[in-house]
Amino acid sequence: MQQQQRFILALVASAAVLILWNYVFPPVKPPQPNANVNANAQQVAQATPQATAQPTVTASPTPAQAAQAILPAADTVPERRIRVVTPLYQATFDTHGAVATSWIIKKNKNTGRDIYASSPNKNDRKPLEVIPASPTGIAADQIFHPLQISTGDAAADAALTGRNFRVVGTNSETGDETINVPSGSKQLDFVIHDDATGLDATKRLTFFADRYIADLELKLTRSNQPEPQAKLAIGPSIGDQGIDHYTFYLYAPEGIAVVNGAEQRINTQEVHADRRSTGFFSRIFEGLGLKTPVMKPADREVIDGSVQ
Repeated sequence: MQQQQRFILALVASAAVLILWNYVFPPVKPPQPNANVNANAQQVAQATPQATAQPTVTASPTPAQAAQAILPAADTVPERRIRVVTPLYQATFDTHGAVATSWIIKKNKNTGRDIYASSPNKNDRKPLEVIPASPTGIAADQIFHPLQISTGDAAADAALTGRNFRVVGTNSETGDETINVPSGSKQLDFVIHDDATGLDATKRLTFFADRYIADLELKLTRSNQPEPQAKLAIGPSIGDQGIDHYTFYLYAPEGIAVVNGAEQRINTQEVHADRRSTGFFSRIFEGLGLKTPVMKPADREVIDGSVQ
């Protein structure tokens, strides 16, 4: 009995020390990110882009930017849908913007068993789709799609998102096509040139039959000079799209990246919030009005550093 009382007293004392410490020595507020400063993305010639990951839908360009946008020239390249099928997954790409529109996981690599989306009914087997459908009621130019390229320049972005890319590595140059990769690997290049902006972009994807990961390389130049402001959208909301509500066991998709060589997980609710999460006790003090919350743009999380 005395041991239990001592244990409870120790817990209470520890909690009191933690609360007092956070009150007396509040965490230092991190500096607000400067929207005009980029993460010094490495030049992207023949290299995977060091990009700011964007796991959620972000804000559309301002009206001033949109007004300055140069409409892309008439597209002479036909729009196509390319589906890549491996033993482990199948992925579908739209050449309009060279974006991924579907990525379905099919099998467990270790057991060989089929994989399906989450469902309360085990007999209701639906494909495990990890890319969400575009939300209704939102203009297409306000949505980021997986693997979409952006530069922050309205004219360049209009060309990169509003034109059809050529595909090098397929069996034909027109029409939808399915490419099977039963073994080994397969490389596809999505290529575009825009005379109005002087942009040249090559998005190279390499698919492997024995792994879930695909290699991605981006080369983006303007007037033969590397474009340093290039970003590549990852997401938004990559995860099991069969989950209709989230629980302790079925949780919302989260951003996952290797930042400066270390794993970093970005919680969806923290991205959606309009203030930074500074810890459990800090939230209590903020709720009591004893601390001022650190605000941030809602639905946007800036990741500082080199993203792999």
